[in-house]
Amino acid sequence: MFTVEEVDGVLYVAFSGVQCLRSMNGGLFGDGFFSAVPLSSAGARALFAPLVGEEGGGEMVIVQACVLQLFLSVYGSSELQMLAKEVNDKEVIFTGHSIGGSLAALVTLNFLCSSMSLTSFEPSSLLCVTFGSPLLGNEALSQVILRERWTGKFCHVVSQHDFLPRLLFCPQHSFAPQMTLYLLEPWRFSNVQKAELHQFITSRIATLAMDQKLSLPNQSQSLFMPFGCYALCSTEGIVCIDNPVAVIRMLCLTFVTGSPKYAMEEKLSYGDLVTNIQLKLLKKKMVNIGDGFFDIEL
Repeated sequence: MFTVEEVDGVLYVAFSGVQCLRSMNGGLFGDGFFSAVPLSSAGARALFAPLVGEEGGGEMVIVQACVLQLFLSVYGSSELQMLAKEVNDKEVIFTGHSIGGSLAALVTLNFLCSSMSLTSFEPSSLLCVTFGSPLLGNEALSQVILRERWTGKFCHVVSQHDFLPRLLFCPQHSFAPQMTLYLLEPWRFSNVQKAELHQFITSRIATLAMDQKLSLPNQSQSLFMPFGCYALCSTEGIVCIDNPVAVIRMLCLTFVTGSPKYAMEEKLSYGDLVTNIQLKLLKKKMVNIGDGFFDIEL
């Protein structure tokens, strides 16, 4: 479900969204994808001890049910136990696409929690970078990550037209059970289906996009809340935001003002999108240096 490669002293651990999907054995059907469970459930309490206390008026930390199920299956594997020893005093980057990114984020949280123990193997530095991944947890999770000063440990790269990072803003019963699997396999979609899906999701998140007040969304709409830093990308460039409420609004606003024509292509080509942005930033830096200015951009 994950691969490990060391490059220039940095250990990269990548989780495959496709392999995660296959390993679910149908667990994403029905409301499974939209369901949330306490992080302390299913024997996970000891694995996330710093996160499972009550936060924000007694609200429990909850996470996407299918991702927690995936994490527990990976955690029990010999491969992850070996990895836990291998990361000692190394720079580690966890990454993944789609559901694989959500799993990478949960594994990162586990390693961060473990690093607080004196008996654990601790990386010298730890970063999680996800690409086009759905939201993972609720406001309580977002708040506890802020409290632990872990916001900078997470960077979520999201393209303008990718529906999956916005999907959990839709009401839980928005999609028929058989649709969930198709939503995670974009190569199945025709151009007509892409347009219909874009219109469908837009109709359900437009209120969040147009809300002039940076206030928390109605809890009846979604249980989920962003955390970490979001890098919102398009062919024109990139903007980074770490305020959870601002992230919600920008995720929705950029989607509803976009075109369904590019939705699936961007979902499948994050590598090309990021490379193009890097080239644009490099070109801009060269122009600024030539004009006598020094411009540093992320």
